[in-house]
Amino acid sequence: MTSLTRRTRTDLLVVGATERELEWSSSNEVRDLLGRSRLAVEFLVTGVGEVSAAFALGNYLSDFAPALILSVGVGGAFPLSGLGPGGVAVATSETDGDWGVESPGAILKEPLSVPRFISPEGEEVQGEFAVSIPHADIIASLSEERYPTIKGPFLTTSTVTSTAESADALFKAHGAICENMEGAAVAHAALISGASFAEVRGISNVVGPRDLASWKLDEAIGAAGWVATRFIEYLEESK
Repeated sequence: MTSLTRRTRTDLLVVGATERELEWSSSNEVRDLLGRSRLAVEFLVTGVGEVSAAFALGNYLSDFAPALILSVGVGGAFPLSGLGPGGVAVATSETDGDWGVESPGAILKEPLSVPRFISPEGEEVQGEFAVSIPHADIIASLSEERYPTIKGPFLTTSTVTSTAESADALFKAHGAICENMEGAAVAHAALISGASFAEVRGISNVVGPRDLASWKLDEAIGAAGWVATRFIEYLEESK
């Protein structure tokens, strides 16, 4: 990888798994905002899942050094989180639910003998990644102006949970409020690159039995985009 000192520095990188989840970034409002902004903001569509997200970010981070990476998209709320479709979840941590060693009779994974990553401070990182709590607090405060909003742990999985039993077990194991498919990879890439990390997701559905007719995908995308736009405005005003 190109050395950090030689990479082009940016203020904010906003990532989403699909073009649809970042369609708000091409609105006239956002274009006008960025046109007069002093912030260096870029947007990146990574593709769905951890491998796609890691690959896209690896390419990007070879040339650019963002101060903050913001993951924006949709997710499912665990039933006991208190959130429903149309609400907003803000991450306080990101956990890779697929990482680790299987425990007999338990859905919670044990750590591997070899850590996933060793931070510059020497801290061994397994499947749980830190979030910038100051940024999470700001994002949640902005979101609360318009949407039901909850802060809490996020869980990244490679398989969409589709039974009530699995949803209940995952919630009890991790205490997560939101399930997604990319967040842990984005958080991992941010950690390696030295960038701060934050994540906001509009809730499209409740985790559990799949009832696509009840999903509110457009509302979830709109909510996440609205909050992200407000956050960019906040960063601009604070610069």
